[in-house]
Amino acid sequence: MERIYFKPFSKKLGVDIWISLQDITPNVVANKRYVYCHNPSPFNKMKLSEAKYGWKYYLFSKFYKYLYQINIKKNTAVIVQQDWMRKEFKKMFHIDNVIVARPSGPIASPTISDESKTNDKAIFIVPSFPRYFKNFQVVCKAVRLLKEKILIILK
Repeated sequence: MERIYFKPFSKKLGVDIWISLQDITPNVVANKRYVYCHNPSPFNKMKLSEAKYGWKYYLFSKFYKYLYQINIKKNTAVIVQQDWMRKEFKKMFHIDNVIVARPSGPIASPTISDESKTNDKAIFIVPSFPRYFKNFQVVCKAVRLLKEKILIILK
């Protein structure tokens, strides 16, 4: 949508700042343009044998860099969350205008009263699309370690 319809829209409105959260730089008219890139697939050197873990992600790892590079040099800056990604963007796309913008501030979490507990099980919710690069294995390992530490404390 952003890639097709918003050039005439942005031109008509005289947009000052355009921030795209879609990884790929849209073709818009604005005084300043930013793109937020969060998909690390172009930097993952997947082998064909790993496609069994996710064929879409395998294809992303091979072709997403070509989507990233569309209009990337037209941006005022490219925004990423981690420094390693900043370095890779600079190297892969030959750009210097890469900003690392890490999430900051506390994340509010609800408190659970003892009355609301119905059993002794902990429930973890990870709202995310199941993609290979999201490292769900790390979450599972962390939960296992947490469980082991709690058992040690309770003994």
